[in-house]
Amino acid sequence: MYYSIDYQHIFDSIMKIKHITIAAIFVFGSLLITSCNDQKKHSGTNAETPEVADVTTAEQALASTPEKESSGEIVNMSPEEFQALVSSQPFVVVDFYATWCRPCIQMAPHLEKIADGYEDNQFKLVKIDAERNVALSQQEKISGYPTLKIYKDGKEVKTSMGGMDEAQLRELFGKYM
Repeated sequence: MYYSIDYQHIFDSIMKIKHITIAAIFVFGSLLITSCNDQKKHSGTNAETPEVADVTTAEQALASTPEKESSGEIVNMSPEEFQALVSSQPFVVVDFYATWCRPCIQMAPHLEKIADGYEDNQFKLVKIDAERNVALSQQEKISGYPTLKIYKDGKEVKTSMGGMDEAQLRELFGKYM
């Protein structure tokens, strides 16, 4: 008794598995490169637990500056301070980021380069570590990193999630300045 092996069927099956694997790698890689969406899964903090923040009135926030690290990044800001800050300048870009997020790390120098090209009263860049400012991140509905929020004259005009290069950032900001 002889068994016939259908090599064409085996080859077709292997090719289907190969195509599915390549598609899965492409989709996963695209998500990983573009943004870091699941803050609960990746963060060391519990996003359900609100952060304890200093409660400050809007007048006090305008008079004082939020706590900053040496690099100028905001590490502790109440929702009231945040509202006062975005209302204090004609054009404010807020970068909600996570320290472990590769697209955030790659985009940071582009944001700083663009911000350095303007006077403070023309363009204000605010960097907020979303994992250290959980209450503010929840209030602003931050669901992935990096998330840019653009404010013009104190009103939010655009929210953009995902990494961008310098040209894409300039194009985005140019639409609203």
